Amino acid sequence: MIQRAIPAALTILALAAPACGPGVGLGIKKRTITAEDRAEAADLIARGDELAVEGASREDLMRALEGYERAEELVGRDIETMIRRARAILFITEPQPGSDEALAWAEAGEELSRQIVERAPRRVEGHYYEALFIGLKAREKSVPKALLLMPRMAKRARRAMEIDETYDDAGPLRLMGMLLISAPPWPASVGDTDEGLELLERAVMLSDYPRNRLLLAKSLIEDDDPDAGCEQLRPLLEGHINGPWAAGADRWTKEARDLATLGNCSPSADSGVVEAPTEPGPG
Repeated sequence: MIQRAIPAALTILALAAPACGPGVGLGIKKRTITAEDRAEAADLIARGDELAVEGASREDLMRALEGYERAEELVGRDIETMIRRARAILFITEPQPGSDEALAWAEAGEELSRQIVERAPRRVEGHYYEALFIGLKAREKSVPKALLLMPRMAKRARRAMEIDETYDDAGPLRLMGMLLISAPPWPASVGDTDEGLELLERAVMLSDYPRNRLLLAKSLIEDDDPDAGCEQLRPLLEGHINGPWAAGADRWTKEARDLATLGNCSPSADSGVVEAPTEPGPG
């Protein structure tokens, strides 16, 4: 982890603070943005985009976040850099459940996402990331408190779906589908397993992102439909992982194998692909 000059908690609070472009504040004269400032900011953002990817180390994610913050100091805060920061915070928060730090990061990300919604209410990103951060915050709460957050999470996720269901490889569909499947049904909460499965199926149709297929397979297996679940795992187990996800093929294949075990899938005689075992016939 990067050793920072101020405590992590103060850094997180700073991330959630209202927007203040360079030189804006009490008694501070607004300075002129130079060509050198713009060039340095562009380099910082480009480097941050290389570092802030799914599965990156915490150190790289923190470096990316610091780079985005420095770019904002140089040329001012804009919606694109705010979205980049939200994504980096998401990648920092997701892998550390059950910690006070995770809750603090989730709250910082939620506040940043609210600011994005305020600045650009017709764009998908703010609604999408706010829903994700509400979900991550709910993860750190007791069940009764988590249930109170579900309606607001669902509202943001549905709005993201309405604006652009394809964003982030069908992320709004993936998010809303899992929320509907995981939450208790009405009147306790917003759950609806049938609709949730339909949304995950649509996510798989729209994007080859392996996470879409893994979530659908897991949901089908847990919904007592192992045949369909094992069928969803087939492309991943056959190695059909291409495009931007090819570099992480080993990871996705391992997750698919773990799910195959969960679903009691059996290997196909000719391909080595798992299939759900058939029920024995009479006699």
